[in-house]
Amino acid sequence: MRTTSFCQFLDRSPTPWHAGQALAERLRRAGFVEVKEPEPWRLERGWGYFVQRDQSSLIAFRLGGPKLRLVTAHTDSPGLRLKPRAPHTSGGYLRLSVEIYGGPILATWSDRDLSLAGRVAVREGKGIALKLIDFRVPILRLPNLPIHINRRVNEEGLKLDKQNQLHLLLQPLQDHLSPLDRFKKLLADRLGLPPGAILSWELLPYEAVPAAVWGPEGEFLASGRLDNLGSCFAAIEALIEAEEGETTPLVALLDHEEVGSMSHKGAESDFLSTVLQRIAAALGKPAAEILPQSALLSADMAHAFNPNFPDRFDPDHRPLLNRGVVFKENAGLRYMADPWLLGFAITLCEAQGIPYQFYVQRNDIPCGSTIGPIASKLGLRTLDLGMPLLAMHSIRECMGTHDLEPFIRLLSAFFSAPATS
Repeated sequence: MRTTSFCQFLDRSPTPWHAGQALAERLRRAGFVEVKEPEPWRLERGWGYFVQRDQSSLIAFRLGGPKLRLVTAHTDSPGLRLKPRAPHTSGGYLRLSVEIYGGPILATWSDRDLSLAGRVAVREGKGIALKLIDFRVPILRLPNLPIHINRRVNEEGLKLDKQNQLHLLLQPLQDHLSPLDRFKKLLADRLGLPPGAILSWELLPYEAVPAAVWGPEGEFLASGRLDNLGSCFAAIEALIEAEEGETTPLVALLDHEEVGSMSHKGAESDFLSTVLQRIAAALGKPAAEILPQSALLSADMAHAFNPNFPDRFDPDHRPLLNRGVVFKENAGLRYMADPWLLGFAITLCEAQGIPYQFYVQRNDIPCGSTIGPIASKLGLRTLDLGMPLLAMHSIRECMGTHDLEPFIRLLSAFFSAPATS
């Protein structure tokens, strides 16, 4: 089991940009060659390649035959992100204001040891450079009210006003610097730069607690960002381990899924389609001929059954941790489940001895979605699947430690299966 390396990856990846860096390093160690979008590509069969767009979206592939086997996942996770003028004072404290990114469970962010990471735009010579930053230690907190002042919190739940009660406590006021200058100095000191070099930032708080295996026999793994770094890690490991064959295996890890994928590097962008066109050119065939005979697995974590809330799940579709891969279906096509591809995936599970489960949302609860429906517009058979997860979108989620290896084996088998399949 590679649980240790997975936990190390999670701890190194507090943001999508750090995740992109960690995954690129893993691919380089495995012999994959980095190519750049603005440059010509000279692709050779049997070689592995990867390309990044703006640090947090990455596509990797090994050039083979004209049938493509694709796996998509997303690098971003729901949470909080700092506003452009986040630093401000209140009641003798320096605080940071945030926006909500995606659909986090806000109550889980209170009374946590929070750190800060992301990237900062800085002056560098006559140009501008983007610098990754990670404080790694707790420097922020969202303090809760005592029950003596919020008497009904246990009956009504913790409800946070999104505008007025999500300000993060940074430090007591201690000098005559303005809030903005104080914060710029904090960033500059961490980067080893003068404060005047700081121009702008994309920064997000995260829980400064390492990923942890827990349970009497280590059955579970708790961490932030399991949705969807679990799928990203598994997809890259599967690509590296896939046997060379008649197909071209490809992994597309894309940013901004949690907010709709509408960006220059999300699933709605041209990133994946332009890479596919360049691969098709290298194979000597038009993409219009290659894509109809290709297939795509949309890898995103799946809702596991929570026994404390049995009425929130369909009684016949209750995935459990450590019980295998989850295939997701939705009649409204929020999840894609092409019947041929589902049958193919089931045969791969049977051949590999991998247990599998099904998830369908209750009819009276709206369904989430994934990259799958977006990517399927390329003309690909598409199937949504994932590993079961408890507390999805909490600051700290939970999965089974025995689900990672079977999921990697299934993706690798999908990549390696003969082109006649």
